Amino acid sequence: MSFNLATAWETTADHRGEALALHCGGVSRTWTEFETRAARLAGAFARVGVGPGDNVALALYNGNEYLEAEFAAFKVRAAPCNVNYRYVEAELEYLVDNSDAKAVVFDVALADRFANVRDRLPDVQLWVQVGGDPAEVAPWAVVYDDLIASSEPAARVDRSADDLWILYTGGTTGHPKGVMWPHRSLVAVSARVFAAAGA
Repeated sequence: MSFNLATAWETTADHRGEALALHCGGVSRTWTEFETRAARLAGAFARVGVGPGDNVALALYNGNEYLEAEFAAFKVRAAPCNVNYRYVEAELEYLVDNSDAKAVVFDVALADRFANVRDRLPDVQLWVQVGGDPAEVAPWAVVYDDLIASSEPAARVDRSADDLWILYTGGTTGHPKGVMWPHRSLVAVSARVFAAAGA
């Protein structure tokens, strides 16, 4: 299989736009909404130079924003990287630095922790906060929904099945390690799982 996930999701949005794509915490998004919000976030990523071969760290709880940010990273051919929300400052600094992340999307619950280490992460070009009072967001970060509302959608581009998704392991016996998964492998594994389930 040679699919790229961003391209597959865009195709789904084009053909099933009014169908439910996401639902979490009482907030639902259709495929059209999912596509539009991810495209605008991708535009914000591209504006600060995030593109093919770059990485975006996602320090988020499960929710619609996680998948929107992942879709946005895929759109610009960047690799999203998971960040454990339980990490303390030193662990957050290590993972963001190790992943060479150019953008970090983080939950408000982690704002104070990132505030204490962000000066040691000069390669991060964009800090995006999810949740909390927009009036109280740190001056070094931008509000997630405001960024989406104020950004132009990224243009669709040709992508590769070799674009990456990066999974950081737990690091129970040392520092977490980033495992690089090309989209072709993700799609193939997913297809086998769905086939085994009779889906």
